[in-house]
Amino acid sequence: MIQLTYNAIVIYPLNDSHSLEFTKKAIAVFLIFLPFSLLYINYLYVLQNKFFPSNRDGYVLTFEAIKLLQNKGKSFIHATRETKGKINRANLEQILSDIPKHRYTKYTSYNNLPNTFFEQCELSIEEDNKIYIIVSSTGSPASELISVFTKKEYNHVSISFDKDLKTIISYNGGNHVQQPGLNVEDLQSFYQKEDSNILVYSLQATREQKQKLLNKIRNINSEGSADASIVSWTQLS
Repeated sequence: MIQLTYNAIVIYPLNDSHSLEFTKKAIAVFLIFLPFSLLYINYLYVLQNKFFPSNRDGYVLTFEAIKLLQNKGKSFIHATRETKGKINRANLEQILSDIPKHRYTKYTSYNNLPNTFFEQCELSIEEDNKIYIIVSSTGSPASELISVFTKKEYNHVSISFDKDLKTIISYNGGNHVQQPGLNVEDLQSFYQKEDSNILVYSLQATREQKQKLLNKIRNINSEGSADASIVSWTQLS
């Protein structure tokens, strides 16, 4: 809530000098990290009270607990080393430049999906009885920052109505072309670094199921959308 309030009141109406705008955006980035920091502090507190001896609780520090603590320490060191390559100046500058165009309190993307997209989807309903789930590691600054906290390689999910992946759609930032929200993607947009890759899963789907999903996408497209995961997946569910 602090993040949303700060963004709505301070970030969006930016009319200050360049240095003051940068400071405000830096504070916004700090607020993004704040919940994860508090979560990690809570984790350390629980770890301390669970594994270390306490006269009140009578816990005993076992060799298994010591080994677990050692592994956690090694994992933290390894994660810290990986973070150095992902949280760099170029990535942070890119993320900071993207913040002002995002809206978490209102929709900004209306009727962005072209008619050709819906035509291809309708055609796939007749020819293909599957829905395709694309899980991707794009190598984008946002993807790399997310992976620091999730510890996962794949941090973005899209869907496609056809096996040739000509009807890929997801909630995304618009690639500096469209407003953030529900937008069409192409395979080239997944390739932003040499180590980018995707996994494609297929799910059986009847014509009625695919048509129902497509109708839902039509509704979202007309009502508007934003690149906010809570709003996005609530709409699709």
